[in-house]
Amino acid sequence: MIEHLADVKFGLVLRTVVHLKPIQVWFQAWRRVQKVVESHPKCGTGELPEFTFLNVAAKPKGWNDASVELLWRYNLHYFDYLHSGSSADATWRNLVLRWIAENPKGAFPGWDPYPTSLRIVNWVKWLSACGSQLDVDADAIVRIEASLRAQTAWLMGHLEYQLLANHLLANAKALVVAGKYFGSSAWYGKGMSIYRRQLPEQTCGDGVNFERSPMYHAIIFEDMLDLAERTGEPLFMDYAAKMATGMKVLTGPDGKIAKFNDAAEGIAKAPADLLARAERLRLQACETQGNKSGFLRKEAGKWVLLAKTGEIGPSYQPGHAHADTYSFELWKDGKKVVGDTGCSTYVPGAIRSYERSTKAHNTVVVDGENSSEVWASHRVGRRFDRERHRREFTLTQAGLDGIDFLAGKGEHDVEVRFHLPPGVSKEEVSIDCPGSLSWTTCDFAEGWNRRKPGLCAVYFSRLTFPATIRWRIR
Repeated sequence: MIEHLADVKFGLVLRTVVHLKPIQVWFQAWRRVQKVVESHPKCGTGELPEFTFLNVAAKPKGWNDASVELLWRYNLHYFDYLHSGSSADATWRNLVLRWIAENPKGAFPGWDPYPTSLRIVNWVKWLSACGSQLDVDADAIVRIEASLRAQTAWLMGHLEYQLLANHLLANAKALVVAGKYFGSSAWYGKGMSIYRRQLPEQTCGDGVNFERSPMYHAIIFEDMLDLAERTGEPLFMDYAAKMATGMKVLTGPDGKIAKFNDAAEGIAKAPADLLARAERLRLQACETQGNKSGFLRKEAGKWVLLAKTGEIGPSYQPGHAHADTYSFELWKDGKKVVGDTGCSTYVPGAIRSYERSTKAHNTVVVDGENSSEVWASHRVGRRFDRERHRREFTLTQAGLDGIDFLAGKGEHDVEVRFHLPPGVSKEEVSIDCPGSLSWTTCDFAEGWNRRKPGLCAVYFSRLTFPATIRWRIR
């Protein structure tokens, strides 16, 4: 859905929607019709227990408390906390039954397709795992399963074809899990059909998810592991193996995910945990096809480089993309010494705009503009032009050397930016780059809604294009 349509320029909207698939355009229109003709009752407003999501603790007044951001409210409706083991079964039973009573069909935001998909999976896993030990009477089980059937039927009519990408995969997982639990071939078959079409498209040849977000890659990798264990389908075993390979590409020597695009610590499971689970499944090794995702990984002595050289994301769904082409992260002796500033929020505003901007990444900024036209919270208009900027990396045991080739005509203001994460001092990293050097502080995302100051070296020059810039890090 285009956000704040009345407040943006027609050309920007056109440059955004021209990349959409026809099915997305059709379902964008159809979803608007559905919203008009369907009933959308209000959900309950009574005070709920305190929860901590996205590093924010709150005691919400009902299921749609606008005092917390929408993503926080979505987390409330996911019911991931059913598996935390921090409360008695009766507590969760009562909360599940309360959700059923206070969220009538179609109520916002709980019945949005994405939280509905995650909740279906969580409720089924909770019921299945607890079994006879669950402190729930037979009548409550009947009510919970009746609600699950209603939610799954609703989801079947609200699959997110207008978004595709990870949202449609989440819908498919819910259908497969609910279909297997209830013995519904219609739900199971629909979910499998979506996966058979989407997984080949959404998985690059090197096993990396095509949205090119290490965080979402880890989330979908966990889904593949869940489904491989739950269904035994060869399809999920195969793609779990592929995504295990991709997970290794996107994990730094410090054991953490790289911070390209929308990626933050504490949302997805840790790479080591996911890879250990994959190993227990005895997945067959799979062949990869180069760096089809565009992620360049090199190792030399004590140095490790991971660079983003490919597209910003799938052309028709770059919602989690940043204007970060040719940005990179660099480690020495297992410590990150040059890093991406990461992602800490989806709320539209100054922080979200900065974190998606070219200035927030280790690359070249020309005339103060973003290399791709990121806007709103999850939109991209004009895309990066490879005819105008090309970068080469050379990693040796001495360090990293880079060359930027800038095409075009006339004079331009050029910045080459290098971000040093919190805890890395100027004295630890020697950067040699032409231009006037200035040091500034910059915020690094340290998880959702958490930022910590680091340093940024900015090399400024006024250059006549075409131009070549050579730099090195030691």
